[in-house]
Amino acid sequence: MISTLPLHRKDYSLKLDAQKTENLVLSISANGFELAGFSKSPYYITKISELSFEAGIKDFRDLNNYLIQFLNDHDLPRHTYKNIFINWIGQHFTLLPSSFYDSEKAPDLLEFNIGKTPDESIITNDVEDIKLVYSISTEIKNTLDKLFPSHNLKHIGYSTVKLFFNHFQLKNADLFLNIHNGQTEIVIKKDKKPLLYNVYNTLSDEDILYYLLFSIEQFNLNPANIRVAVAANRETSSELFVAIKKYIKHVEFAVSDKLIIRKEELEKLPHHFYFTTLNRLLCE
Repeated sequence: MISTLPLHRKDYSLKLDAQKTENLVLSISANGFELAGFSKSPYYITKISELSFEAGIKDFRDLNNYLIQFLNDHDLPRHTYKNIFINWIGQHFTLLPSSFYDSEKAPDLLEFNIGKTPDESIITNDVEDIKLVYSISTEIKNTLDKLFPSHNLKHIGYSTVKLFFNHFQLKNADLFLNIHNGQTEIVIKKDKKPLLYNVYNTLSDEDILYYLLFSIEQFNLNPANIRVAVAANRETSSELFVAIKKYIKHVEFAVSDKLIIRKEELEKLPHHFYFTTLNRLLCE
């Protein structure tokens, strides 16, 4: 299966040898992987790589094999990093107010929301007075533990919500549309409080537009007034964004913090590309 599944690869790298890669960010989902390498602060981007699948992988054993191959292709297990941050993009999660959280009941609450997860490990992240309880394939978790014993694993929602509330640009937005390959995050806040965080399977632009407009309608938001920030690995002129702007007046594309420094060919890469992967360092 490894050799027959249609794959799409993209790679960008810094040619300057003076910038040593000390920090690694890895984003993992059933639809593909992203990695970014950085020097120490200020964070020069030294490398960006992406491997995406035409269709999401349902069998975690196959996904784990692809992950190991991806890591070995970039020789990551043999490199010593000061920090390794990992984003898991998955839909097996639930959100709880910190005041109601009970660690012993977390597995039951997650099961109540998504059903049984017998082959998955349950983890809790703290973000903005919220407990984000999620599960990840135990096989993939074991691979990460073996290859990167000191890694810092978080659900993608941890990074996305953190950035939405604290990033210099996103904190002024009402809705954050964070589009990944095959999945889309939507976050909404009002009066500096979270109203919605969810991850949707989005196999087409129509799916993305539907969930965006449905979320706006669900919370009685006015498309003429709300400010929507967007991150995605696609050009601002794409048909999707043209369609979105027909319904929503104020749409802007995410911009990385000045601490994330781009040189050489990476200067040409739009800031809203690989946004959560590139800005994960600012969430810690």
